[in-house]
Amino acid sequence: MGKVRIDDIEIPAEDDFNEATAIALSETLIDRISEYFSNKEDIITINSAESVLPMTSSLCVALLFRILDLSDCSLGLFKANRKPPAFTLLRSALETAALIYSIGSRTNDVCVTKNLNEYRDYIVKCLLGSRNESTPVDSLNVLTCVDKVDKEFNGFKTVYDFLCEYAHPNCAGTSRNYGKIDPESGRVVFTLMDGGDDKIKGLRALYFVLAVACDEYNKICDKYPELDKLNFSN
Repeated sequence: MGKVRIDDIEIPAEDDFNEATAIALSETLIDRISEYFSNKEDIITINSAESVLPMTSSLCVALLFRILDLSDCSLGLFKANRKPPAFTLLRSALETAALIYSIGSRTNDVCVTKNLNEYRDYIVKCLLGSRNESTPVDSLNVLTCVDKVDKEFNGFKTVYDFLCEYAHPNCAGTSRNYGKIDPESGRVVFTLMDGGDDKIKGLRALYFVLAVACDEYNKICDKYPELDKLNFSN
């Protein structure tokens, strides 16, 4: 199976990682994911009772599609200086990237342990889990996935916490974003505030989330041949 083409993307130095650069890099990754889907079969057969590969592949493709959808909308909102909805969608994309990472970790483990029952149960939980009992399977705790990613990518949880400040009706996502005090009259003027440093942080986070998601997705794809050899008939 093919992978998302990201090897040729050059990452600039920290000092050069400004708003324009973050937007350009994010647009490139979004385009690469779109390109990947334009060249991919849109039907995956998952009726095999012996192999876990079709379920894993189906799940990961759906998650990558979710990353594309959320990130593209988030970037458009950033460009329009609509930070709270941009950050809220970005937080959802980050959670999705964390789940892709977690699936990759589990896939690496099953290729060593050969414990297919445990692995299948995990994949089914990812595919069918819910918190409102709309399905018979409980969903995963995404915070556990975020914490797991943070152990390899230091600062991942910090980014998540930062996005939560905008996703929740806290100061950053409400009073600091939609209004300012006129120092002369003391009146509060309600308006969309300028992007400022938080907007740059958000755009950098968007690129970071896209990069992690694509890289981890590709690593899972690398494991597909090995995973395909594992089946319940062995």
